[in-house]
Formats: sequence, C-alpha cells, structure tokens
Amino acid sequence: MAVETDVLEFVSNMDAADNLDVIVAMFDKLIVKYGYEYFRCAEILRRNNPLDPYVAFGEINEDWCERYREKRYVFSDSTVQLGLQSKYPFAWSDVRDKKRISSISKRIFEEAETEFGYKDGLVVPIHLDNGSISMFSIIGEKPDISDAVRRGLGMAAVFMHSKARHFAIEERDIASPKAPVSVSRRQLDCIQWVAEGKSDWEISKILGISESTVHNHIEAAKKGFAVNTRVQAVVEASRRRLIVL
Repeated sequence: MAVETDVLEFVSNMDAADNLDVIVAMFDKLIVKYGYEYFRCAEILRRNNPLDPYVAFGEINEDWCERYREKRYVFSDSTVQLGLQSKYPFAWSDVRDKKRISSISKRIFEEAETEFGYKDGLVVPIHLDNGSISMFSIIGEKPDISDAVRRGLGMAAVFMHSKARHFAIEERDIASPKAPVSVSRRQLDCIQWVAEGKSDWEISKILGISESTVHNHIEAAKKGFAVNTRVQAVVEASRRRLIVL
C-alpha cells in the first residue's frame, strides 16, 4: 500500500538525519499526503527522572495552543484521557462521536473545528518504559483516518519520537559532559542495591557492614555525583554505566 511505502521511506531517510529540524520537515512532508497540516508531540505524563530530557517538537496554531493552555484543557480533553490508557493510534472522531463525553470536551472539539478548521485528527500515544507518556497530535481539515493511515503514521510517529529523544539525550550530554567523579567501589555497591529497592538496613546485611556505614557511603556517592537525592545518584550511576538497572 502507498502509506506503507511512504512510511518505510520516511523511516529509512530519518536514520540518516543528523538533527531534529530535518526529520520534522520530513514528517511535515509525509503527513500532507494524507490530509494533515500540523502536528505536535509533547510529554503528557512525566515520571520524575531529573536527568531525562524533555522531548517536545512540531507546531500547531499558536492561538489554539495558547487557548488550550490558558483554559487548562489538558485536564478535560477526552483525547488526552484516552491516550493515557491506550497504546494504539486513534482519531478525534472516535472520541468525539461517543455519547458520554463531558461538555467541556465537546466544547474543545467544537472550538478546534469552528474557529481553527481542525475537523479531525490522529492521536498517537507513546508509552515509555520509564512510565512517561508522550502524545503525537496530527491534525488537518480533511485528514485520512483510515486504519491503514493510522497504522502507518502511528509507526512513523513512534520511530520519530525515538530519534528525537536520541537527539535530546545527545544534546544533554554535550551540554553536561560526564565529568570525572570520585565514587568508590563500595559506594557504587550501595547505590546498586539502592537501585534494587533495598533499604539501608537490608544493604548492611547484604554487604556485611553497619547501617550507618551504608548511609555514609550513599551520602558520599551523592556528593561524588553532585546530586541531591538517591534517585538522582542511581540515574547518574546508570547513565555512566557504573551500575546495571
């Protein structure tokens, strides 16, 4: 099918791209073929990982975005509520045409269509292994919401998000290079067991040292990594591949 061929070509070309702007332009070119004009990807649910970069890209009408933010529509939008639960692409109309949606959610759909010309759209939820959830919103006046296009653009969106996240991590590491740290092997042993969910008392029994010594090792590791919490120490040790998660 045409959409499958287009998506495979997009993914192949995306692999060679060296920055986010290039793949955004490529995705814009892809979605236009199927009646879509704009897209936006952003995190809707973010788990507390202080070293994980925030990933957001794409553009939708700024007036609509401002209204959406000011009226806090994210808390009433039925597409967001479904996206938090579903792992599969779905159309706005799948949600809009249901009888049981809130009056606020109905108003969101009506304003999007009557004032901005967004008659329908495709939502691609992206659930990450760390528990965070991002959503692609792809919209237009006369979008193709057939099953084949949903699957195709859904797959393209997932690959694009992965590539964008890769770029964001690279930028983070360039901006904050892995400076040398002074963390001992015993301190790393304690951090490894913290990552396994063990308490200071449990770690002391495993390593055969006192509970207070475990606590001191962990505090020293936090200082060595220049972080404030145990979770941050675990993340930083993992990022440097000093422990295994």
